[in-house]
Amino acid sequence: MTIRLAVACDPNHCDLESQSVLEWSVRKNTSSPVEITWVKLSRDPDDYGYGWATEKWTTSFSGLRWGLAQMYGFEGHYIYCDSDLIFLGDLTELWEQPFEPRKVVMGKGGGSWRYCVSKWDAAAALDHIPPLPWLRAEAGSHQRMSGYFKERPELTQAFDGDWNSLDGEGHGNLLDGSLKGLHYTSINTQPQLRYAIPRLQAQGRKHWFDGQIKPHPRPDVEALFDTLLAEAIENGYGPQRYAQGEPYGDFKKQSLVGYRGRPAT
Repeated sequence: MTIRLAVACDPNHCDLESQSVLEWSVRKNTSSPVEITWVKLSRDPDDYGYGWATEKWTTSFSGLRWGLAQMYGFEGHYIYCDSDLIFLGDLTELWEQPFEPRKVVMGKGGGSWRYCVSKWDAAAALDHIPPLPWLRAEAGSHQRMSGYFKERPELTQAFDGDWNSLDGEGHGNLLDGSLKGLHYTSINTQPQLRYAIPRLQAQGRKHWFDGQIKPHPRPDVEALFDTLLAEAIENGYGPQRYAQGEPYGDFKKQSLVGYRGRPAT
């Protein structure tokens, strides 16, 4: 059994530290083989990330999640997540959770569905995912697809376990075993920015987040990120491992000047 994990990330090497920490957290805590596919914008016409209209996105990868069932040929299951995730649980537990009849996607329930960590039945998605050319060309496809699934509870299923804790909410102790996935989702307090922005500045480049950064409100989240980044580097998963190919270059997105924090999707 190999777990298929699709991770959306920045195409201009802005998220190298978060990619490093995410993959190391998966390798460290998952008992099954995991095949990670990094999903990002691309200039290659044959690549999944080619040709997306991004001007209504808040991140550099917001809408890429919706066509992945097509990328996988509408076959089998896969897990999707944003790159700003730390997995503290064994992904095998999520991978082995069965879908209820006629369900397409598992996500975070609790009153407001979120699909930034989600498990998909690619075959079941066939009748619900528009053709890839439409998803790419429609600037508002991200918002429309999110609304489509949120409005159809018959297609969605809450996963067991907290695989998408937003900035550690509900967990006084991050390491007590109850937290499966830590999503440090408020962009202006994300721990990797303390590393990524100086790195990019030294190269004469800018990060895609153009707002004002702040310390994370929970020092233990920053400390955990720092610890895992150091471990990742020691074990061969350092940031430069993910700086593959030439940066994508400029693209349009919503400005986050004045951004005050969550929600992020």
